[in-house]
Amino acid sequence: MATFTILNPDQIDADDSSSDEYYGNDFVMYKDREDWADIEPVKQNDGHHAIVSISYLPQYEDTYNYFRAIMAKEEISERALQLTEDCIRFNPTNYTVWHYRRILLERLKKDPIDELNYIHRIILKNPKNYQVWEHQKFMLRKIREKIERNEFDGKLTIEDVCQKFKQFIDKVLHYDDSKNYHAWQQRQWFIRDWKKFDGEIDFTEKMIDHDIRNNSAWNHRFFVIKNTTGFSFDIIKQECEYTMEKNRLAPNNESSWNYLFGLIKQSDTKIESFEWILDECQTMYNEQTDKTLCSPHLVYFMFRFLTLKMESLIENDDGGDNDKNSETMKSLYEQAVDYCEKLAKSIDTVRKNYWNYQLEQLKKFYAS
Repeated sequence: MATFTILNPDQIDADDSSSDEYYGNDFVMYKDREDWADIEPVKQNDGHHAIVSISYLPQYEDTYNYFRAIMAKEEISERALQLTEDCIRFNPTNYTVWHYRRILLERLKKDPIDELNYIHRIILKNPKNYQVWEHQKFMLRKIREKIERNEFDGKLTIEDVCQKFKQFIDKVLHYDDSKNYHAWQQRQWFIRDWKKFDGEIDFTEKMIDHDIRNNSAWNHRFFVIKNTTGFSFDIIKQECEYTMEKNRLAPNNESSWNYLFGLIKQSDTKIESFEWILDECQTMYNEQTDKTLCSPHLVYFMFRFLTLKMESLIENDDGGDNDKNSETMKSLYEQAVDYCEKLAKSIDTVRKNYWNYQLEQLKKFYAS
């Protein structure tokens, strides 16, 4: 019987029973369990001359010996499902165990909501484990299929799942690591697949305010705009203004400068439409009296902006007013060279070889 209840993330605690704690003196070996007496355990085959033999805990070895046995006979049963849970406690990264568990869940017609609540506890304990996130994705798909077939009699809706899922991701990002790749990747999969982009821009603002250097939050913001409003000129201008505010707060934040450059690259309008950004950047640059303390990301942005202007001059050259264009090109080139040399010689000397390479590429471009 389905429960229809996805637990509120505040009700979920990490499954903190480690293998050492859970499988202590109270653990009964599978080989000593009467209800498993009909199964002949299958030991791990490391070959005749194993180079390195892993010293497993006896409980671990016993559990996996029986797991290999039930897999070999393709057993579909409640005890097999419980066995996978014990295997997961020992090793939650084992793909084969998760795969077989999914087979069991489907064949035994288990409630996907109960399993979702289960996997949430496992994720909180193992937030950097690829397999647990993939298992959650599988369960979410199953829940959606049931909703679309009205198997929950309207007691569970897409909106209910969306709300709890986003709350859970929020908890993971604050509980463990606000840059957790798996959490961000799965959130992007979910909102695109389920078409639930509502509130995502506000969410990125909250995460950026929490940690302005969170590259994942900036990436998510770009992803949301690309899949919703698109990059119209008005949206790009609005986003550029927002990003420049953040750049003034944290000029050494590479994430926001990359986001800003990405916005400009998305625009179909002439680069001159964004001249105000270069002016603001040059103001920030000039305000720093000791240039060795300038943000390398600020200077690199100005360098890249100038190269875009040079490319634009070439693309839009109609053959007229060549002297003016030549003079403008020379001025842009000299300014770009100056920025690049400062990066190599004083601002970011650790990466001087990279900046010298960029300078070499710029000179080749200008010479051509």
